[in-house]
Amino acid sequence: MKLFPKCSTVFGIIVINEKTDLTLTQLKNAFKNMKSLAGGVRIQNSKFQNLSFLSTLENLMCEVYGIYVMKNPYLTDISVFAQMNIYGDDFGNECDFRVENNAELNAEGLCDQGNLKNLMDIKVEGNFKDCGCQGDQISDFSLETYKNCATLFRGFRPFVFNVSENSDALSHIELIRGGIDIRYSPFTDLSFLENLETIKIHNEVVQNKLFLNLQDNMFLERLAIPNLREILNMDPHGANFGNIQGNHKSFCLTVEEILFFLENQISFLNIRTRICPDNKQIINGLRICVVFSRFIIDLPDDCNVVVGDVAVGSGDEDQLYKFHNVTHLFGQVAIENTSLVDLEPLEKLRYILNNFYYSPMFQIVANQKLESIFFPNIQNIITHGRPSVIIQDNNPNIFKTGKCDLFGIPDKSHTLQVDYLGGDCGMKIDQIFYRTSHIPLSSGYERKLAILCLPALLIFHEI
Repeated sequence: MKLFPKCSTVFGIIVINEKTDLTLTQLKNAFKNMKSLAGGVRIQNSKFQNLSFLSTLENLMCEVYGIYVMKNPYLTDISVFAQMNIYGDDFGNECDFRVENNAELNAEGLCDQGNLKNLMDIKVEGNFKDCGCQGDQISDFSLETYKNCATLFRGFRPFVFNVSENSDALSHIELIRGGIDIRYSPFTDLSFLENLETIKIHNEVVQNKLFLNLQDNMFLERLAIPNLREILNMDPHGANFGNIQGNHKSFCLTVEEILFFLENQISFLNIRTRICPDNKQIINGLRICVVFSRFIIDLPDDCNVVVGDVAVGSGDEDQLYKFHNVTHLFGQVAIENTSLVDLEPLEKLRYILNNFYYSPMFQIVANQKLESIFFPNIQNIITHGRPSVIIQDNNPNIFKTGKCDLFGIPDKSHTLQVDYLGGDCGMKIDQIFYRTSHIPLSSGYERKLAILCLPALLIFHEI
C-alpha cells in the first residue's frame, strides 16, 4: 500500500477480497487523501464488518466499472456510500451498483440514506434484510414472491403473461423507483397496482429515461392506476417523459388522468390515446365542458376545462369572454378574421392537451387589429409530436420584441418547446388544405367533434 497514490483524485478500481491482508486502520491510512475516485469499487468475500476505510471518499465516478459489495459474511454496515456523490455517465445512466448476499447485512433502510435516495437502479438482494424488491425480475415464476413488496427498485418491468392467477401479488406496491416500462403484455389495464401512490425517477433533460412507457400492448385499453398521487423527479431541474403508443385501438385516458399528467409536468414523446367517455360535469373542482361543435357561441360561459376545438371568427369577438375561467384546453383554438386587439380572456390558460400529430394548438390568422398575444400562465403542453402554432397575416406589431414567443418562460423550455409556423414568424403558409375528422374521444360519446384546422398540406415560402 506504500505505492497507493497520495492524490486527492485517483483513477482506478479498488478491490478488497479474501486475499486482502491489511487491517482497517492500514486501509484508512492508505486512502486518507483520496477525495474522488474515477473507476469503481469491489468488496467481495472480505473479513470486514464495515467499510469505514472509504470514509474520506466524497465523489465516486463509477460509470466505467461500478460498485459491488458481495458475499461478505461479517459485513453489517455500508452506510459509507450514503455520504458519497455517486456519478453515472453523461446520458443519465447510473453506475451498476449491487449489494448482494451479505449474510449479516441489514440493508432494509439503506436505499433511503443520504445520497442513495437518488438512485433508482441499485440492486440489493440476498442480504439479511433488503430494501425493497427488484422490479425488473417479475415473471410468472417469481410473481408470488412479490406479495409483501411495498417498494420496487429498477423500475417496474414485468415479464408476466398470466397475472390474473395472482392478481393480488402486486397489490401492496406503494412506490416504484425507476419508472414503469410495459411492453407486449397481456394486461387490459394496470388496476392490479391498486395501492401505487408514487413513481420516482432521476432524470435530467434526456429522453431515454421515461417515467412511463406503455408500448405495443395489444390488449391494453386503460391505465386505471387508482391511487397514483405523484411523479417525483429527484433532479429538481430534470424532465419527466412518458410514451404511450401501439396499444389497443380503444386505449383511452380519463380526464382525471390527463389532468394528473399535465399538472405533474409530464411531457410525452408519443401519446396515442383517446379521451375516455365521462358524463361528469365537475372533476377535481373543475367545470368540464365538452364542445360538440367548434363554434364559440355554443361554449358555456362557466368552463374551467374545455374538451374540443373552438373557432373564433368575425362577429364572435364578444364571445371570447367565455375563456375567462378556462385553465385547461384539450383541443385547439382558431382565431381568424376578427377585430380583437388582444387575447386577454385566454391568459388564464395553464395546461393544453393536443394529441393530433402536426395539428396546431392555435391558429391565429388575419386579425389586423391584434396587437398582443401572450399566455403568461402556461405551465405544460402535452402533444403527440412537437407542438405547433400558426400565426400569419395579423397586425405587424403583434410581437413587440420582433420574436415569436407566446409564453416567455425559458426555465420550462422542455415542456413549452413550440414550432412557430406562418408568415408572422418566418415561413409564410401560402395554402392550407384542411380535412375534417373527429377529436379522439372514445366511442361512448354519442356525438363527435369536428377537428378544427388539421392541415393535410402546408406550402411555405420565405417572406
